Amino acid sequence: MQPYNKNIVCDRCILVVREQLEKQGLSYKNIQLGEIELTLSPSATD
Repeated sequence: MQPYNKNIVCDRCILVVREQLEKQGLSYKNIQLGEIELTLSPSATD
């Protein structure tokens, strides 16, 4: 799954998003400016 997020605009944003994904237990392949590539699609509870 690759959601688009227009609010990821700098390296600090990427760091915060990475920390939050890890805190929620969601795995990701890649985080770039404006994009997050998740390993799996999150469930409704995630």
